[in-house]
Amino acid sequence: MNNKTRDPWEMGEYRTGSVEPPKRGNPLVPVLLIAVILLAGVNAVLGIMNVRLSKKLNGQANQELSMVMGGNTTATISPNGTDRQPDGFSLELQDSIQTEEMDQAGISLPEIYESNLPSVVRVTGGQEECTGVVLSADGYIVTAAQGIQEGNISVRLSDERVFPATMVGMDPVSNLAVLHVDATDLTPAQFGNSENVRVGDTVCAIGQTMSDGIISAIRRNTAAAGKPMEQILTSACPPSGAPLLNRRGQVVGIGADGHAIPSTRVKNVVDQLIDRGYVSGSPCLGLSGETVTDLFQYYYGLPAGLYITEIDTGSDAEVKGLTVGDILVSINGSSIATADDLIKAVSTYKIGDPIQAVIYRNGQAYTVSLTIEEAKD
Repeated sequence: MNNKTRDPWEMGEYRTGSVEPPKRGNPLVPVLLIAVILLAGVNAVLGIMNVRLSKKLNGQANQELSMVMGGNTTATISPNGTDRQPDGFSLELQDSIQTEEMDQAGISLPEIYESNLPSVVRVTGGQEECTGVVLSADGYIVTAAQGIQEGNISVRLSDERVFPATMVGMDPVSNLAVLHVDATDLTPAQFGNSENVRVGDTVCAIGQTMSDGIISAIRRNTAAAGKPMEQILTSACPPSGAPLLNRRGQVVGIGADGHAIPSTRVKNVVDQLIDRGYVSGSPCLGLSGETVTDLFQYYYGLPAGLYITEIDTGSDAEVKGLTVGDILVSINGSSIATADDLIKAVSTYKIGDPIQAVIYRNGQAYTVSLTIEEAKD
């Protein structure tokens, strides 16, 4: 006896009745229809995204730029034809020696939280929100540079007041930025000297929440963006831009990716950013850009690289004729695909060092000699 279960559509039989199954249409039709709709959507999106890129890539044919192509041949291709004044601000570091007696009878954590909360702010600007610390009553604030973009920055105080903020300057090596808001009644934090911090000291951090712990290590000459920098490691894990506080309630570090930047380094960076808008000694190429995505590489036949969106006025890159819309492919043979790649590559050189940059423009690659410069912003 054959007990094999039959297909319910088989021989016109469906469950309890004898019926004819519905006729099936061609299964490729709906698939093709969906594909057409998706393709139309992709083309529409790419059409919108193409506006800026096409203007830059197609509008450079008659420009002049002295470059060395392939290392030998000279080609001609070329460019299209409210700062705050220093006010003498200097961050003051107070004595922060922490004794065993102070560990036992220092300011309580609730007292530290209450006294420092007015000095802790929330900063929104770009892709993420981070913490900041008030430096002065007249509006200077230090925060983490990561994720902060110029043009649309706001600061929310602990009393829920919100101020638009301007970027005074940022330092990509230390990942610190200084902002300014139009206010005169802020509560500045008290900064202590991180040179007095010891492994084992009790500390706490204040962000949107409060955490406590100890100093677990002090790493000196740790590589950050290719440059040596001291870091304080702590189990308090301060959020980016948040204050790391000792038992006297003094800020001895600013949070950066789970560790803390010592207050001595913070003072150096903050004073320079407020005084001149940049940190001296930081190398740069005088340009910035965005990643050429896989989609654009495929759709436009572009190489992997950094699409240049800004050229600093007076920079060697401008003098040599680089312009917005060029694609930086590599530096001295090292591929450049992201802004981080550029920072890390440039940070391995000294100011004044010559480098060979490969630039893609109008379907052709060129090699141009550039000089590493001191960052001005």
